[in-house]
Parts: sequence; C-alpha cells; structure tokens
Amino acid sequence: MNRRQALAMLAVGTALDPPRLLAADVIRVSEQPIDASFEVSYAQAQGFTTQAGLNVDIQLMSNGAASMAAVAGGSVDIGNTNIFSALTAHERGVPLVLVAPGSVYNSKTPSSFIMVPKDSNVRSARDLNGKTIAVDGLRNITQYGPMAWADKNGGDAQSLRFVEMPFADMPIALATHRIDAAVIAEPFASRATESRSLASAYDGIGASFLIGGWMATRSWVAANATAAKSFARMIYRTAAWANANHDASAETLVRVAKIDPSNLKTLVRASFAERYDPSMIQTVIDVALKYGAITKPVKPADILASAMPRSA
Repeated sequence: MNRRQALAMLAVGTALDPPRLLAADVIRVSEQPIDASFEVSYAQAQGFTTQAGLNVDIQLMSNGAASMAAVAGGSVDIGNTNIFSALTAHERGVPLVLVAPGSVYNSKTPSSFIMVPKDSNVRSARDLNGKTIAVDGLRNITQYGPMAWADKNGGDAQSLRFVEMPFADMPIALATHRIDAAVIAEPFASRATESRSLASAYDGIGASFLIGGWMATRSWVAANATAAKSFARMIYRTAAWANANHDASAETLVRVAKIDPSNLKTLVRASFAERYDPSMIQTVIDVALKYGAITKPVKPADILASAMPRSA
C-alpha cells in the first residue's frame, strides 16, 4: 500500500466514524412538557445532537423553577427555564448563567393564554380583579404576565390571587370551576375545550421578548466550555429548523408530550430565538423590577455565560 492509498483509506475511515463526544460525555438536560421547551427533544429527533458531538439525556420537569433547582443541585447540567426564574435565581446568588436563548414571545402568534371557563362572566381585566388564577409556578412568567396585562388594561394586578398547578391539570380545573382563570401554554391550551381565551398571556410584558433560555452553572460551563459552545450552536440550529418545520417537529411533540394528533389543527406553535439579542431580555428585566421579581437592576450580560456564541 502506497502513501496515497493509506491516506485515502484513513480519510474514508474518518468520514465513517461518528462524531467524537465532547468534554461532557453525557449532558443531562431538563425540559418542560410544552412546545416552547422542546428544542433539545427536536434536536435529538433530527440527529442534531449527535452531529454536534453531544450525547444528551433529557429529563422532564414540571416548571422552570424545578429545572433551576435541578441545575443548581447538580442533578441536571443544563435546564430550560423562563427568564423571570433565571433573574430571580441570579438575584439570590445562585451561580446560573444563560448558555443559549430559548423560546421568544411574539404578540402576533402567542402560544400561552389567560383562559376562563366558557360560562365565566369574566370579559375584561377589571372583571379578573380578586379572582384566582392557576399558574405553572409562582413568581415566574405565568404569574407576572397576567399581572402586567391586568394593569395595562384597567385591572388591578395586586388583587389577583395565584395558585400553582401543572398545565395538564388546568383544563379540568377550569371546567369544574375550581379556579377562575389559568395561564395555559400549548399544547395544553388546545385541550381546554370547555374554556375560552380571555387574552394572550404575555401581551402586558411586551410585543416581543425572550420567554425562556437554557441555563447552567458557571462551574459546569467553565469545566465543559467546548461542550457548552457546541450545545449553544445546536440550539440555534434547532431554533431555525423548528421555526420553519412545524409539521416535522409536531411528530416529536405528539410523541413526547403525548398529545392527541387532532389537537394539532388548533395548536399555536412556539417560536424560538435564532440569535442572542440582549434587548429581548431587557424587556423582561424591566417587568421583573416593576413587580418585585427582582429588587436590583440587572444587565442582560450579567446572566450570560461568557464567550458563548450569539448565533449558529
């Protein structure tokens, strides 16, 4: 065998080998069972994780606060959470940083709604005063969203009462009048057939902003810098793919979230950030300060992991 043949065989062998795993052999990732949190599930189904040299173990959590507790406690490496929960954790001194942005809110295509029973007499923000609203986690975006909406539309945010409840339990709780209203994200909003939408849940916060993101501890990012950067690029790639391929991503959503395929006809799909934009976080910071989620001003850069890619 001459040198040229040897090099040719080596090249073929290299091309056939799977990508070499990066510093973290297995990355434990937490998601919530909603469309807006499923980027890693979509990436795994499309082979993007393997192509990025990543081996991910996905764990489902009830809400963003549970994800952050798991990340902070070390049982999960990277967790998906809403930015309000991330800001709250930051103010408490929890060493969490944003590795990559997640879902974004667009008032033209909302995927979370303030819902009330069909026979409810609640028709306006003022009618919601004093009512009990179910949210998936206290002191997170599902609470501050309706508070901001109420104040902007003639209601009184301070009069609202909030109770914590999984999204999956909200439709029946509304139908049986155990609660007056609920903030429900897709795909669960489409299941609430005995209820109606009062408003888009987050219009009070802004027309467009970052809802969620992928967080890790500073120490994990420092010890796994290459894997963290590859994860971030994979998320940006998945965001662009998911935004353009709703039919294909729906197959994963149906399988993992265990929803009825017939619900896809009315399902409003989530949108994802394809690049990092600090102004999309600043909007959330302003509302967090207003409603006491945090007490001190924060800059978007304060919660961003250093040297992370800003796009794919």
